[in-house]
Amino acid sequence: MADSIYYNSGKYYNLSGSLFTSLVSGDKKGTVVTDPAKTAGMFKNTVNAIDMSKNIDKQLRNSDGTVNMNGLYETIGSYASMGARFNVANQMISVSSKNSSSEVTKPEETTKAQETTKATEVATKETQAPTKATEATTKETQAPTKATEASSVSTKGEKLILNANDVSTGKIKSSTVVDGLKIVATSKKTVTVDKSDKDYKNISFTKRIKLGGAGSKSARAIAFKTAGESKVKIYATSSDTDTSRLIKIIDKNGNDVTSTAKIPGSSLKSVSFRLDEAGEYYIVSESGGVNIYYVEVSNGIAY
Repeated sequence: MADSIYYNSGKYYNLSGSLFTSLVSGDKKGTVVTDPAKTAGMFKNTVNAIDMSKNIDKQLRNSDGTVNMNGLYETIGSYASMGARFNVANQMISVSSKNSSSEVTKPEETTKAQETTKATEVATKETQAPTKATEATTKETQAPTKATEASSVSTKGEKLILNANDVSTGKIKSSTVVDGLKIVATSKKTVTVDKSDKDYKNISFTKRIKLGGAGSKSARAIAFKTAGESKVKIYATSSDTDTSRLIKIIDKNGNDVTSTAKIPGSSLKSVSFRLDEAGEYYIVSESGGVNIYYVEVSNGIAY
């Protein structure tokens, strides 16, 4: 027996805690306490109106079949930890005999113990139905919870702008992040930023980003990430005033996604792209050098 109260020889004994104590007939283990039935707030209901000669199911069940003990011996208040529990095995009382000199338990004591035990067993059964209902409700809520988690994982995009004026002049020999975009370069395939004065679309440019040749996802590119469908705007020129060059966008696998008409080298030109899916992309020249002055990504994710 554990965390329980039992009656013996005119007194009530409390075994507190979750450790089980083995009892035999006549034992007086635990702390003596006041008669629980006379203690205010011990049970919701102590009136045992069950007629054992009649149909028990009709007395203890609702019309839908669920158990209804009407609060009989259901502990509350400071005694709420005793009695039936959710999701644990029933409490058990171990009784064995003593020798003839041992004190014999009175019949009335046995009757009271039996009534309490039966009430505990019935109350335990009563709690099983709501427990299963709770488990079902929990499973039902798991799907929307996962959907909510997936929704929270999705990243909200923002407008990203790379202006050549914001990049330090000189040779870039390794990938460098500027304003949320990445200038991709290596020691062998560098990207150069130098002075170049041009006015275009109400912007006064003083620098340009020279990709210096055909690009790939590993060098001579400007990389960016999108959160979903996005528009990309680029102001650029060919590095050769006499030769027009093609700017295109490739994905993280190096595959072509979209491209524009060739841009001239004599003046700045604005080109636009539409990307349908979230991902990582690279702005490159198909062949020969191009100079980038401005890149705008409408739904980007900063590096």
